[in-house]
Amino acid sequence: MDDVLDGIGGGVMVVDADWRVTRANEAAAGLFGRADANLVGADVRDAFPESVESTFAGHFGGADGSPSAVAFEDYFPALETWLAVRSAPVDDGMVVSLRDVTERRRLERTLADREAELERLNRINAIIQEIIRELVGATTREEIEETVCERLAASDLYEFTWVGEREATSDRVASRTAAGDSDGLLELVDDDSPDAPETPERAVLRSGETRIVRRLVEDEAVPESVRRVAFARGLQSAIAVPLRYGTTTYGVLGVYATRPDAFSDRERESLETLGVATGFVINAARQRNLLLSDTVVELTFRVTDAADVLVAASARFDCSLSVAGVVPLGEGTLLCYVAVRDADPRAVLDAAASRDGVEGGRLVHETGDDEDAQGGSSR
Repeated sequence: MDDVLDGIGGGVMVVDADWRVTRANEAAAGLFGRADANLVGADVRDAFPESVESTFAGHFGGADGSPSAVAFEDYFPALETWLAVRSAPVDDGMVVSLRDVTERRRLERTLADREAELERLNRINAIIQEIIRELVGATTREEIEETVCERLAASDLYEFTWVGEREATSDRVASRTAAGDSDGLLELVDDDSPDAPETPERAVLRSGETRIVRRLVEDEAVPESVRRVAFARGLQSAIAVPLRYGTTTYGVLGVYATRPDAFSDRERESLETLGVATGFVINAARQRNLLLSDTVVELTFRVTDAADVLVAASARFDCSLSVAGVVPLGEGTLLCYVAVRDADPRAVLDAAASRDGVEGGRLVHETGDDEDAQGGSSR
């Protein structure tokens, strides 16, 4: 009989009416971390470790319960193992089989986590696409930033969001807008005291790179005051993303979540895409406002360096020279269109072309008192 039990794949125990183990194979003893000789004769209720859900007696009905067919899977913390347990009545006792299903459970958990992450990522991307569509119609920076913060905070994925920017006269990160339950934290995340660790938002404005805090309460790189408030509020993780377009960083987007390790690489990439889109729209709004502005700024420059070719020509011929246009030709070379007044344009052209740095020139046309010459390329 013992040889038969040892030949069975998995653990097997035979239990009598008094709940004593009468036979057990090596696999069953190994799963319990003891020798089979020590298992035989033991009260199965004592030998069987507690699972997360119940004890052996809880599963099988206790000392007064009759042997019955039972099947369940549970995690046994003392064994650090998931076991599939089955029982079948035999005479006045029962046979209990045990099978280690930890690896299968681990794979199932991994698949479940990935499916949950994919579902969360799909929701995040849908939210971000909706935000980007709304940003197209925004006309001011304030409207743009409020849209981003409010839409993110309105989802159940994040606790609160905010946008900050560096003050012009200090290293402090000033809040521009926020959404969600941010009470007690905003005044701390822009702490600029010299002895305080750098907040994620300040780190982003300094480096231009995204900063993720996976365990907010445990990360000593985060100021202690922020960690205390995060602990009290149940905040677990955070991300700070630059709002930039090209080489210009307009601010930083801070996002806080109640989930630990909330920001996977894919979620980070999605939020970075939102940061770039937000920076682009802010830049577009600024350019649009400049184009539609009814205010014109006129600047007048005075150049007195006699070494300059145009200054020297103007002084020599006592004439007025106007640069009508400049075309970059590459490698530091410019093609300049110069209008000459009150002087012979040919004389001015010859004098200018003889100067170092001027590669040549030609007369374009003459129009009475106002003469135009093309002063060739110069460096």
